[in-house]
Amino acid sequence: MPTGRPPEIEEATNRWLIHPLARRLTPLLARLRVPPNAVSLAGMACGILAGLAYNRCQDRRFALAGLLLMLLWHLMDGIDGQLARLTGTHSRFGKVLDGICDYVTFTAVYVGLAATLDRQQGGWIWLLVLAAGISHAAQAAAYEAQRQDYDFFGWNRGHAVVADPGVRPPGLPSASFFFIY
Repeated sequence: MPTGRPPEIEEATNRWLIHPLARRLTPLLARLRVPPNAVSLAGMACGILAGLAYNRCQDRRFALAGLLLMLLWHLMDGIDGQLARLTGTHSRFGKVLDGICDYVTFTAVYVGLAATLDRQQGGWIWLLVLAAGISHAAQAAAYEAQRQDYDFFGWNRGHAVVADPGVRPPGLPSASFFFIY
């Protein structure tokens, strides 16, 4: 089952570790009738636990647990979409839920690390972590939009929808002829 992402924009750990594992586990989860949204929520739980582990990362066991939990989150984040496509259960709600789960995961990790660094560096670290979180959110949104554009225009697949030329969605610049959901 292909990941749907062209190799030229795929990150190496995804290509060689995460997606191959996801391709092996996805059919099993489909046979077990595990809903893709349940996989998203389980991944988010791993992310929250990783944030809690990173809060105690001075102990190497917790640092390693955080790393393993983040790898598990990353794996589940790949499985949920593949499972939805395989089972024909993909939906706008699932896509939104996946995004929410991702943001909750990263928030938990940033907060866990900030709480640890606060004890070492002082309260100013929260401003740095907030700036990092905002930067991460902006980068993730920009990457996803560009990836979908690449898939749609470069490979004739993806999620871009050509708008009716006579109807412009509210808030879109007049030069735009498509939007992504």
